Amino acid sequence: MKLLHRLTAGMLALSMAVSGFCPLPAAAVAQDEAQWKEYAEIIVNSVNDARRAEGLRELYIAPVLMDYAQVRAEELPVQFGHTRPDGSSCFTVMKDDGFFYNVAAENIAAGNSTPAATFTQWMNSAAHRENIMGADFTHIGIGYWYEPDSTYHYHWSMFLVGVYDGNADPVTFEGQYKPERVAGDVDGSKTVTVEDANMILEYASSWSAGTDPSFSDAFMEAADVNGDGLINAVDASIVMEFAAASGTDPEANIADFIW
Repeated sequence: MKLLHRLTAGMLALSMAVSGFCPLPAAAVAQDEAQWKEYAEIIVNSVNDARRAEGLRELYIAPVLMDYAQVRAEELPVQFGHTRPDGSSCFTVMKDDGFFYNVAAENIAAGNSTPAATFTQWMNSAAHRENIMGADFTHIGIGYWYEPDSTYHYHWSMFLVGVYDGNADPVTFEGQYKPERVAGDVDGSKTVTVEDANMILEYASSWSAGTDPSFSDAFMEAADVNGDGLINAVDASIVMEFAAASGTDPEANIADFIW
């Protein structure tokens, strides 16, 4: 892959969606750090599924990008846009910290309270979707901030970057990872539902028809619920039974439904 020069806001389309200087802290933390990271993983799972379906590389969450994106999310109630409250470009949150990238884009959104709805909001916008599906990106970070006294209350940011070494290979960042999915949670929503079973059946149907459906690695691992190396109606049945049981019994365990 040919290395690209560092891009600025004027060279790469930025996107936004709506339903004073802020230095980068040592570790930016949302009001609920666990919730922030869970929401981020849900969005990244959806991003990677969408990218894999179009033959694109899956993205890694980079902790450093999570921090940058979180700074931006916390700035959005003050000024919603790709310009920061101090008047500088959104990319200065990375540049001022000495972070190098070859390509970068920012998506922002506000108004939706859930990561699933926010991802749909982005994908329904041509410019946002173009950023999410950018072939040159290698890593991603997600920010989330709830500000009850603001206009939109819920604020979301996404940094997508491509970072390559001198051989045009993606750089590895400390702590980078792809979100894991538990058995049955094939869509990575952190909850096993009937929709997961339907997705397993969709995959099995495509496979039986001679089509080789392209799903993320995490999807494939979560879909083989009984661990027999096959993804079929048996796995879907297990997920359906567990989803029904977990609706009334929070202590239900999917392992108890494997046969």
